[in-house]
Amino acid sequence: MAEDQGVNGTIWNKEANYILSWFGWETIGDIDMDVLGDDEQKYGVDTFLKFESPVKHLPPCVILEAKSYQTSNVSKSIVQDWIDRLDKKLSKLKYSEKAQEKYPALTECATLDLGIIAIWFHDLDNYKSFRPKFVEILKSIKTSNRPKQSEGYHRILLLDNAQILKLCSLQNAIAKHNQEARSLLQFYYPSFLMNDKPIVRSKVLTPEYIFSKVILAESKGQDGKGENVVFYFGDLQSSSFAYPLKNLLSKCGFMDKEKKIILYLYNTDNEFRKIKPDIEKVFNEVEFTIKFMDNLSDLPGEVKTIGHE
Repeated sequence: MAEDQGVNGTIWNKEANYILSWFGWETIGDIDMDVLGDDEQKYGVDTFLKFESPVKHLPPCVILEAKSYQTSNVSKSIVQDWIDRLDKKLSKLKYSEKAQEKYPALTECATLDLGIIAIWFHDLDNYKSFRPKFVEILKSIKTSNRPKQSEGYHRILLLDNAQILKLCSLQNAIAKHNQEARSLLQFYYPSFLMNDKPIVRSKVLTPEYIFSKVILAESKGQDGKGENVVFYFGDLQSSSFAYPLKNLLSKCGFMDKEKKIILYLYNTDNEFRKIKPDIEKVFNEVEFTIKFMDNLSDLPGEVKTIGHE
C-alpha cells in the first residue's frame, strides 16, 4: 500500500488543504509533520487545520489525514487501522505541551477532538463501481461510542471522491454566482440548528454542512439587493424533495417576497426536465430560479496545479 502514499500522498495533502481553504479553513504550521505527543512519542500529522465555528467560542482544531490510494488497495482492515491510528493521535496530541509549544496557534483553539480522513481514489475509472463496496466497508467499521475517561468524545469523519468533488462543484458555483451577481456569498446558519443561538452568516463551511444535503447561503449585490441561495445535493428522482425543502426554507425565513431564491442542484440528468415544472410550482409564491452545479469526475485543474507546486 505504501506505493499509494509517498509522493502521491504529499500531492493530495496539498490539494486537500487547498480545497478546504476555499471554505475558510486555515492551516496551522506546515504539512507532513512529526509532532510529539504527551507520551513523548512522535506522531505523523499530515496537517493541523482550524476554522471559525458558529456555535463555539474558540475555533475547532482538526487533524487532517490525506490518503491517496487505488481502489484495489483499500480494505476494511486498512480503513479500520486509519481510524484507530487517528483516534490515538487525537488522544496523545490534544494535551501535548510539546505540540502546543511548537504550534502556538493550537492554544488558541478548542480542545482537539476532531479528525478528518480525506481519501482520494486516483483510479477514477474504477471508483464508481467500487464506491458501493466502500460504503459497506464504512458501515462495518467499529468505533467506540463511549468517551474515554478524561478525554471526552472524538469525532472522526471520512471524505472520499464523492464528497470532495461536491466541494469542488460548490466552489465553482459560488465563484460563478459571485461574479455574475457582483456579490459576496456567505453561508447561513439558522438559529434552530445552533441551539437557538443568533443567526450567523459566515464564509466558513462547517463539517456539518460538508456532509449535508442542503447548504443555505445569502448574497448581497452592490445594489444592496439580497438573494437567498440554496445548494441541494440530495436525490432528484422525483419532485417530492421540494416540499420538505420548502418547509425548511420557511422555518429559516427564506420564503421571502423581497428576496429571490436561487436553488442550485447537483446530480441532475436529462430526465430532470420532466420534474422541473413541478418543483417551480412548489415555490410559485416567491421569485424563484433553478441553476445547476457541475458534475465533476476529476479534480479541477486549479487544484492539481497546487498539488504539484
